[in-house]
Amino acid sequence: MVYSQLRPNIKTADVIIFEGRGFGQRIIRALTGESASHIELVVEVADGLWAYGYRGKGGFNAEPLSQVIDRALAEGQRVYHGEAPAWVASRAPEIIAAAIQYRDHDSPPKYSFWSLPKVWIAQFTGKVVKTGLVCCTFVMRMWEVSGYTFAKTPDPGDFLTLCKRVTPITQN
Repeated sequence: MVYSQLRPNIKTADVIIFEGRGFGQRIIRALTGESASHIELVVEVADGLWAYGYRGKGGFNAEPLSQVIDRALAEGQRVYHGEAPAWVASRAPEIIAAAIQYRDHDSPPKYSFWSLPKVWIAQFTGKVVKTGLVCCTFVMRMWEVSGYTFAKTPDPGDFLTLCKRVTPITQN
């Protein structure tokens, strides 16, 4: 579905899931056995929808959602909107407050490259593993603010099944 048509249905706590084509994204997909390589949280603030997340080179990022989607599609990535489970979505004010703390922090926690192997290990053990922040553990922490409990530390692809509905986003 084209982003402009999907936009009215996107809300705080939803996620944007990416199937990257680059070398790093292919490694992530190979190690996790998933098709997805990256995820960002949707946060609605006064000036619109934003994508909040962690990226390897920049650490914490907050960008207008439309720009993130346009860039990913221009790079040839597959992009999906994942509708958050009802319980998570119902706690949007708490999630917004928690996410904004990262945006407004002078020095938010850095991207934890050492956590990537831990996320991978969690896929095999099926347990929650204590990690630093990478894209999927940031979204995990934000959903946990709502009271959502994870059975294991998720990788980006796990959110494809955790979401209520997943819709591919296409170019205009």
